[in-house]
Amino acid sequence: MKSIFLNLNRANTRLFLSVFLVIIVSFLPSACGSDDITDEPVPQTEEEKDWNTTDDDLQATVVATQDMTLTDIVQRMINTGASGESLAHSYLVSHYREMGYDVSSNSSAATGAKVSRISYQSVDANGNPVTLSALVAIPYGADGTAGSLKINSVLVGCHVTITHDKNSPWQWFDKETTSSVNDIGFYIAEALTPAIVVCPDYMGYGVSKNETHPYLIADQTARNVYDAVVASLNTCFFGAGNRMQDETWNIVFAGYSQGAAVALGTMRWMEKNNKMTAHIGGSFVGDGPYDPVATFQKYAADGQISMPAAVALTYLGAKSAYPDLMSACNENDVFTTQFVNTGIFDWISSKDITVGSISARLKRSSAAGGIDGDFSIANILSADMLDASSATSQSFTTALSRNRLTEDWQPQHPILMFHSKADEVVPYVNAQNAMQAFASSGQAKLKLISGPTGLALTIMKIAGLSDGDNHSGNGTEFCYNLLSSETVGWRTLR
Repeated sequence: MKSIFLNLNRANTRLFLSVFLVIIVSFLPSACGSDDITDEPVPQTEEEKDWNTTDDDLQATVVATQDMTLTDIVQRMINTGASGESLAHSYLVSHYREMGYDVSSNSSAATGAKVSRISYQSVDANGNPVTLSALVAIPYGADGTAGSLKINSVLVGCHVTITHDKNSPWQWFDKETTSSVNDIGFYIAEALTPAIVVCPDYMGYGVSKNETHPYLIADQTARNVYDAVVASLNTCFFGAGNRMQDETWNIVFAGYSQGAAVALGTMRWMEKNNKMTAHIGGSFVGDGPYDPVATFQKYAADGQISMPAAVALTYLGAKSAYPDLMSACNENDVFTTQFVNTGIFDWISSKDITVGSISARLKRSSAAGGIDGDFSIANILSADMLDASSATSQSFTTALSRNRLTEDWQPQHPILMFHSKADEVVPYVNAQNAMQAFASSGQAKLKLISGPTGLALTIMKIAGLSDGDNHSGNGTEFCYNLLSSETVGWRTLR
């Protein structure tokens, strides 16, 4: 296995053009699968452990439920704490109403959604049972039930990278504890289209807060997300006596950043294991780390790591998923002493410090417990880690390579993929590699669109959010403008 750091001395290159790549991969529908959820899995490999076995009769425990209208949902999306809040709120409500999310403009729209916290059973990195959680939104009509609506879609909203539990779907349910400026509300709002929405808590958040989060461990997280979908449908929809509009109902996976990798990884896992393939509609993703090896190679080439928390999370995820492989890779083997001594691993394990706050703490002076804002790769990763011939570097690279979505898979369902060339956290090479890997049949089509524009730009300025073309700005564009779009959004896959 070649190390990710073989090209450390390669000349640095940076791309500043702010455009999004849209990859539309259209394939013929899968010939396998049926209208139920009892398909048999394909034989599993040793690396896949028990992640490919699952109980398709899985049920959820409904912990709490509340009715939410469009206004209720939107109120959770805006949290400026200033006069701009009400203005941003009115802009967003108007946007959704123009998109037909409200009965005042669309008689077939839902009047609200029953949003529930659920818990369900899945497995951890070693195949042991673990209780996980999710947020589920079931739309209802004027009669207060889902039966009066024409529901034919399930949207699985996969959240971005988080390190604070208040950013989880579980906490979004409670307006007193949530940090509302995240992507969860945008997924929940899509229930009013109408559609069933499932927002899983990744292991390590929600009811499993005390567990290690398997960051970027593709198959395990995919298995957990699949179980969330099955449990949600069995308990909250079908189990409540509801039925889809017809037998061609589908599931669309959506996500940005880590959520994009989770969304695409879940579709991959389901296709490879013949799970509900007849009901997969496709994936709608943006700026995701589909190729973690290429991502670290780009960090090495640039000499910078823009979001150090993500690198620490990647290490912790690999350590939990592959204990034998990573047995010789302790914190001080992988990272510099100064970086470890900041306390970053304690911050992450506490689940009460945000990604942004972690970066802010690292920007403090070394005397104040930071790293002087020096996010150079040599100030974060150890010399041993940067040595391509070291066992540390090779073990870490092997762990990353096991989670490349760009290898050993030809998608059988459509993918809408957006990625900014200026993304400094998740390099554009991820989209390039995905395009090359998935377009081998010659069926991929490329289109460039500019951004951020329109309502997204207006909301970003009002709410004081980033309006640049960096990773954060692109995520805001993805949520505010692209997700709900009738021309490029997830609904084009329904």
